[in-house]
Amino acid sequence: MPVSLRPEDTEFVNVAIDELRKLGLEKYSPSALIWTKHLPAHQCLLHRGYLLMPVSMVGKLQPEDWRGIIASVALFREISKKKRGSLVGIYFLAFILVFVILIGSVFLIDTFGKNLGIGPLGGLPRPLEDFVNLGITGVLLLLGALIMQGRLRRLRLKADELASVSPGGGGLLQSLEKIQGLQPRVRTGRLRLLLSRFPTLSRRIGNLRKKTRETLRMD
Repeated sequence: MPVSLRPEDTEFVNVAIDELRKLGLEKYSPSALIWTKHLPAHQCLLHRGYLLMPVSMVGKLQPEDWRGIIASVALFREISKKKRGSLVGIYFLAFILVFVILIGSVFLIDTFGKNLGIGPLGGLPRPLEDFVNLGITGVLLLLGALIMQGRLRRLRLKADELASVSPGGGGLLQSLEKIQGLQPRVRTGRLRLLLSRFPTLSRRIGNLRKKTRETLRMD
């Protein structure tokens, strides 16, 4: 991914540096911008000294419109570091759940084999044994991915909430709504959404609107 050499793109970097300074997170400050096709339109990343932004949004928003989104990305990195301990706990619980499912599967397969008159699991035909083993492994990997990605999406939503009340990040909801107005409605498969590390644009907007209503009621 080549670094952008367009003079107008330096303003995005300057906005990012200024916002990170306000947050006290200068350690994430980028030195250059990279446009990439591997990000959804409502998401950017701070990665190894670079600001990565979606190429689908080139020329569609002003640099200031990205201030709240950049703040959310930086805050996500901070809270994800602090949550590493709880993530280990989640993985441990997931391992126990997967182990229970695995044992249950063995008993079910054993019963299935006996009903067919082909004996216990070890007596199943080799092709069927291989198929069962691959199936169980696939289920375990899928469960692990779903748990991990779901946790990351929730942390990103939490980062949105923090960014919306941070210095300079108050326009986050408005920026996301602008992006929504610029994007065609695209239907995405349910499994693909569950495996994504990013919450959808509509989910981000809905979450911030809900928090805004709750804040107004409290006031």
